[in-house]
Amino acid sequence: MEYDKSRVELVILSLVDGDLVDEWIPEGFEKFTHLQEEFDSEDHDSKQYFLEMYTETSAEYFVYIDSSVHITAETIPELLSYQKPVVAPLLTKRDGTAWSNFWGTFTDTWGYKRSTDYDNIFTRTVQGVMPVACVRNLYVIERSVAVKMIEWNVYDNHLEPDISFCKTLFEKRVPVFLSNVHNYGWLKSKADKNDLQLTGPFLEDWKAKYVRNKVLDAEAFNEHCKNVFVHDSVFTEEFGRDMVKALDHLPGYTGRVQHHDRPGYNLRSQHIMSH
Repeated sequence: MEYDKSRVELVILSLVDGDLVDEWIPEGFEKFTHLQEEFDSEDHDSKQYFLEMYTETSAEYFVYIDSSVHITAETIPELLSYQKPVVAPLLTKRDGTAWSNFWGTFTDTWGYKRSTDYDNIFTRTVQGVMPVACVRNLYVIERSVAVKMIEWNVYDNHLEPDISFCKTLFEKRVPVFLSNVHNYGWLKSKADKNDLQLTGPFLEDWKAKYVRNKVLDAEAFNEHCKNVFVHDSVFTEEFGRDMVKALDHLPGYTGRVQHHDRPGYNLRSQHIMSH
């Protein structure tokens, strides 16, 4: 994240072993809390709990990110720069559907209704930071609004928590904004088994995950002897792991008997790429 991590109070809700979470946290986060509590109503109660924790800090913004979100390093700083009461980035799924993290409008019973400008916003035919009815999965809230949300009991009804939250803001006439100026990332889905097949608009994400940053830099090449150059691995370790997983799922790939016509090498290989 391209933001001063020392200014962030990071709170993570996860039932994963604490040591594993600690290892995952990047350096620079001086204030970090790992919650392993089980809430009766996980979405409603946990979000209310986060809000209450936030009001005990001096932070200027409340940032909520759920586990289905994958974003670029520039996303949060850009959202903060807009200085909106509530703002979110446009996030879509990579399966070709028109699923996203925003609603253009509500029905009379606060259900989903596609607005006339939904497609233009979704496809970025029209770009900007524009008001919408509801945002989900990731959003940034100014402190003045976040504090009032506790008073308003934004999660205290039968609706899904994010819809309940947006319904209350709608009724209180607090505008909710969505930015589609850039490609901020995506929403993960059950179909995302690995990222090897990323193409089209997500090709840059593929490069960022699988190709080493300095692969084309001249300094990355070492001339061991005249006109003989050695280069570090082109691909990242994640590429190797994901490739092995993908190949292991190919029918007939692993478990085959491998015969090599050289002495002492007629061996049975169970997981070829794993070695």
